[in-house]
Amino acid sequence: MKNKVIKYVKIIFFVLLITNIIENAWLCDDAYISFRVVKNVVNGFGLRWNIIERVQVFTNPLMVLMLIPCFFVTHEIYYTSIIFSIIMSSLAIYLLMFKISKNDLVSILISIFLLSSESFMSFTTSGLENCLTFLLLAIFYYIFFKKETYLKKDILLLSFISSLILLNRMDSILLVIPSLIFVFIKRDKNITFLKFVLCFLIGMIPFIMWETFSLVYYGFLFPNTYYAKMNGGIPEAEYIIRGLKYLVTIFLLDSPTIIIILFGTFLIFVKKGHKYLCAIIGIIISIVYVVYVGGDFMLGRFLTPAFFTTLICFSKLELGHYKTALFKIIFMLGITLFIICSGYYKLHFSKAFSIEINGVANERQFYFKTTSLLLVGSEEKIKNRTHDKEEEYSNNVYTAGNIGFIGYFAKDDDYIIDVFALSDPFLARIPQNSFPRIGHIGHIIPEGYPESIVNNKNLIEDPDLKNYYDVIKIITQDKIFSKKRLKTIIKYQLGKYNYLIDNYIKKQS
Repeated sequence: MKNKVIKYVKIIFFVLLITNIIENAWLCDDAYISFRVVKNVVNGFGLRWNIIERVQVFTNPLMVLMLIPCFFVTHEIYYTSIIFSIIMSSLAIYLLMFKISKNDLVSILISIFLLSSESFMSFTTSGLENCLTFLLLAIFYYIFFKKETYLKKDILLLSFISSLILLNRMDSILLVIPSLIFVFIKRDKNITFLKFVLCFLIGMIPFIMWETFSLVYYGFLFPNTYYAKMNGGIPEAEYIIRGLKYLVTIFLLDSPTIIIILFGTFLIFVKKGHKYLCAIIGIIISIVYVVYVGGDFMLGRFLTPAFFTTLICFSKLELGHYKTALFKIIFMLGITLFIICSGYYKLHFSKAFSIEINGVANERQFYFKTTSLLLVGSEEKIKNRTHDKEEEYSNNVYTAGNIGFIGYFAKDDDYIIDVFALSDPFLARIPQNSFPRIGHIGHIIPEGYPESIVNNKNLIEDPDLKNYYDVIKIITQDKIFSKKRLKTIIKYQLGKYNYLIDNYIKKQS
């Protein structure tokens, strides 16, 4: 009877979680950057943002590719993306609470921890890739923890899921790399090194195919956002300082997320199982990487995969390994966190402004009144939320920041020069001139660049940048298989044009 009651309570908490996801569903401006690509594909323009050039403006190819058929059916992105996110997040939580977890009480505690994390609840929706990352991590570790020895089919499957994790967002792979090394060590004794590598490579085919496509179609292996955020003259130490501030800010505005990661990894470490240690190492590597790249301007966005992985490992704890009194303390701590923190984030969602510290903002709080599923429920209302053009050079060429909404609702042939260079292949590769917050770094707009786009003629004044622009234009606008373009891509990958940017930097210093 007691076990049945606990099972019913677990179901109630699961329903409460899904209800909270729906109640707090929202979309952010950055998500609409990817959505414009989705719309352009369905409208016949290809995987592009500005339709005259091939630029990978998104870091989540898998999610974009999954949204394309959905948008093709619905021809609207607002409800489509929110429903997609709710389904992916719900499946991830279901796997965690009902399939991975070994104990109903632990599942209830996990649900409380999930509800107490503002960062996690924020990015169960938002239109970004986190929801799909949660599901892929849940599937990976569900299989990983089930096996003691890994056969060929297990290696293939885990490699395939890892490939999808990479395809959804490259840096998420850091969470599972130590576990993949464990799989290699614990493979079946009949599987030789070469057979393991072959199985692994077969599983990696989706990612290999995408990277091949990316190099041929876009001319680059990495998304344009990588070059926009990491390229230029900003000292490495500054990124690390910003990354540490990111963690501190999360602790100040969403302390349960940090506390649960620290507390959960400690309990997992006490368990001392090699599998769990591998997962902990992955969590640590992921967090170190977040610090190294400077964190992000969205509160908790890049920490939620590590948070979710912590709870996946926590779910495998067996109560018999701990004293009952200790578990009661943990359980009461979880309830306290939930009571305090769930009320905290709901209270702040009612405000129209965002809390921002150290360049890190509560994005959901900022956009909730204009993109919330329950408060808004209409793409037309979001259309009125679009940001203004910053400077207009012609009827369809202008600069803008926060390009998501304005880009999605722009005319098909509008060319938007992104001052943060997320969508601009040329600006992304020249030095920044401001560093207000990670992820939104202001870039210099060279003299003659906007006029070059308006007139379809290279009018850039600086001779080195002028030559560099010709290189970028060949890669992003020439015919895909032209000999000139393919030679230029090879030379670019070999660094043959780096001297042009180096010369420009020297002149500026």
